[in-house]
Amino acid sequence: MIASHPLLAMVGFLFHLVGIILAIVVPVAFSLLRLQFSTQAMNWMPVILGDKDSTDVWLGSSASSYKNVLKPYEESDLVWYPMTPGMGKPSFDGPECIKEVTSLQIGNYCDVQYVKMYNIFMGQLQGIAKMPRGFQIRATPVTMLAHLSFIATTSLVLVWLLRFREGLAFNSSNKIKIFNLHPLLTVIGFVLVDGEAIVTYKSIPGKQMSVKVVHLLLHLIALASGILGITAVFKFKKEAGLPNMYTLHSWLGISAISSFGLQYILGFFTYLFPGAEMHTRATLLPWHRFIGMAIFLLAVHTAETGLIQYFQFLGLFRSQEALIVNFTGLLLFLFAVFVGLSVILPRNY
Repeated sequence: MIASHPLLAMVGFLFHLVGIILAIVVPVAFSLLRLQFSTQAMNWMPVILGDKDSTDVWLGSSASSYKNVLKPYEESDLVWYPMTPGMGKPSFDGPECIKEVTSLQIGNYCDVQYVKMYNIFMGQLQGIAKMPRGFQIRATPVTMLAHLSFIATTSLVLVWLLRFREGLAFNSSNKIKIFNLHPLLTVIGFVLVDGEAIVTYKSIPGKQMSVKVVHLLLHLIALASGILGITAVFKFKKEAGLPNMYTLHSWLGISAISSFGLQYILGFFTYLFPGAEMHTRATLLPWHRFIGMAIFLLAVHTAETGLIQYFQFLGLFRSQEALIVNFTGLLLFLFAVFVGLSVILPRNY
């Protein structure tokens, strides 16, 4: 009798699912981490050795003395050359190739800003180089965990909507089926696909342009899914005679999709077509990444508030459906953690 209880059966199924995931993740993650930890701590660190003393320290001293030369090189003999779109073209073979940059003044950005960015970048490299070997992790194992979280979250959402919430439909006399398109398209299509687009640069080896196209297409799918998901919930509330846009969840959702659309348009015209100048793209790239992550986290927070709101609306307590909704929220949080961690970790190739 106890073993046949549906709640216990559901808990057993979830534990079985977690066991299968761990059986796959743990060996693979251990192998990848072991491969990463076997690399030398400083075999890729770029260092400028400006004099004989620095060279002697690097070649003849112990590792504890390396910190004396791991610092930004700011001597007067450091020469700057411009990066232009002509780089790599056979026709780019004139005297401008070796013309030194006498001033870093570009547009409204001056020398001080570029020197600060350079110092911050070098400081980050120094921190990674001095990090203990046991903490040297690359992005690939984390992106694998993000992919597994994607699969697990998608499975739970589909089971929830198809098994417990009566299915899906855009036109139906059963208005719940229309509403179910909203969590389907926003959670899976908008939030999860947006996260997959973010980790594209850390999980897909290949040429820069190929990865950029995949990144662009996944974001386009996320944008279209978000718009359709919001359309579905507006359609549901209109046909059910319910008011719109009065909860925090709805405010966050409109903010997320609007910001996402604006970010997509600016990114498309800046980095793909027609494309901005090299220095402009380089200047905007940190802001593009930061705003993209901020919008992604906003979308995750919106999905979490939506789950809480729907949980309370349905009056769920200790049931199979309540477990699915709660586990979906936990997996969304883990997915956001893995995506964020993959962004700050170095790639493997």
